[in-house]
Amino acid sequence: MLRVLVKVIIINMILVTPSAAWEMEEFLITLWGVPEIDNIDVKAEALANSHFNVVVWEANELDACRKNGLKALISHPTPELAAKLKNDDAVWGYHLGDEPYPESTFQLLSDQLKVLRKADPNHL
Repeated sequence: MLRVLVKVIIINMILVTPSAAWEMEEFLITLWGVPEIDNIDVKAEALANSHFNVVVWEANELDACRKNGLKALISHPTPELAAKLKNDDAVWGYHLGDEPYPESTFQLLSDQLKVLRKADPNHL
């Protein structure tokens, strides 16, 4: 969990220009992976009751986040999806990947981040 947070912060520091307006409103408490529970509402409730506040989630499951006070790091973001979600309070940000390697992937991530940032300047 801490590794994910550190990576998000480091990538943000490296790739986001200083003029970016995004600020963290509350400290992220998340986990890597989620319990294998078929009912998405039960899963979201269990995570919220365990005091997580951000989950790596699919965009089509945001209602479960809203019902349980969770925010989502959206998996598999596209610029079109980011534009749709730019004013959605259930979105914490976008998950672009984990432990990027080799280093040649950094430019791809940077390019992807810039496109997503243009589509949604409100979320990380």
